[in-house]
Amino acid sequence: DDLRRQLRDRDRARDRRIREQREARKRATRLAALSPIEREIEEILASRHDKNRPETAVIMEEVRSGRWAGDARSEVAAWLRNRMQRDHRWKERSGAKNPAKDRDYQRTLLIKRWLAGE
Repeated sequence: DDLRRQLRDRDRARDRRIREQREARKRATRLAALSPIEREIEEILASRHDKNRPETAVIMEEVRSGRWAGDARSEVAAWLRNRMQRDHRWKERSGAKNPAKDRDYQRTLLIKRWLAGE
């Protein structure tokens, strides 16, 4: 019985190791296919502490802190626009009574300014 449990535990550990190695290879292959900016974004998202925080909020905070400037900031803004559109959070117009409090609308306006090079 003990031997059977030990063998099962050993097999599970080996399977877990193989799975982790496979996932690491997939991640490395996927990252190699990305542009340097996209790779940097993915690394930031992978290393964030609060996984429940929206990806767009994390990246927007990095842009605001001055991590990217010029063309790099425009490329990050395009990534943000695409991600917000995918998540149905890109708002060209606000239907809110007070548009200043509509977070998605305000983020859309800010990203549009970054895309315009402001």
